[in-house]
Amino acid sequence: MAVADTDRRSGVGRALLTEIARRTQQAGHTFLALAPQDGDDAASRQRFFQACGLTRYGPDRLGAAWGCPVSKILDVNATSEGR
Repeated sequence: MAVADTDRRSGVGRALLTEIARRTQQAGHTFLALAPQDGDDAASRQRFFQACGLTRYGPDRLGAAWGCPVSKILDVNATSEGR
């Protein structure tokens, strides 16, 4: 999953992650994990993951995996959509 710099902070990333979570749930899976790429904007990606309900797994370093139950992603994002 990736969002162009020009489309960041527009809701596109949250919509993508929500759709991935929906499809994951429909496939019968209960957990979603992401491994972000390193880069200059890694800190902003980490804030995005946290805002979407994901938790870091492993040491606090760039490239650490993030994940959580699919239901949590759907709950957090449904709440933010209703704002």
